[in-house]
Amino acid sequence: MNKLSLSARGIRNAQSISKANLWVCLGNENQTGDKLRLTIEWLNVRFSHVVVEIADTLNRHNLMIGGTPECDAVRQCVADGDRWLAQSASLLRQFSIGHTIVRWSDILQQPGLNEAVNGLRNLYSADEGFRAAVDADILDYHSRIGVRVDLRRAQASQDYIFEETAADIMAAREGKLAIVYAGKKLRTMGYLQRLGNVEITGNMANIHFIRLIFHANDNKVHA
Repeated sequence: MNKLSLSARGIRNAQSISKANLWVCLGNENQTGDKLRLTIEWLNVRFSHVVVEIADTLNRHNLMIGGTPECDAVRQCVADGDRWLAQSASLLRQFSIGHTIVRWSDILQQPGLNEAVNGLRNLYSADEGFRAAVDADILDYHSRIGVRVDLRRAQASQDYIFEETAADIMAAREGKLAIVYAGKKLRTMGYLQRLGNVEITGNMANIHFIRLIFHANDNKVHA
């Protein structure tokens, strides 16, 4: 019987970093069950503190595409986040290092977040390279879910990406950290890290992205 192992892309660039943000995107099967257990084991031996960042109400943008009113979309996302926390409670107790659980509603209350979102909107209008990166991420997402992009979907995806990226900008202002996620790094983030525009993006170079990849072979944890 095959067992899971884990590998991490980008870890060599983050050897001296003690803090990590674990992105949790609800619906990502890589963040449940044995895969979440392996992730926590891996984090325990590499960092001194982890912020578990649950992007629950961020998903309201996707739900609203289908006509769900915002209040109902938020309610459903909160319920989804509650469900993930309940199902993951025993695994989250396996953290042997300091950890903080943050819901997206907490992130939305951060001072300066809306200004960061507006700065990204302005950059999208003014910077062709940034616009191309965001549009490529939108196309990738819709390709994965097998849906054709229309104007309404494109706008909702922009709102999602700008809000998510603004949260990263706020985190980067606090100093160096690793962002750990069982998925690909957005082109949007990569472009901003290369841009180096401190006024709009803060110091995005503080962020080191680590992608977790799971393999069905043995039960070793690889770096």
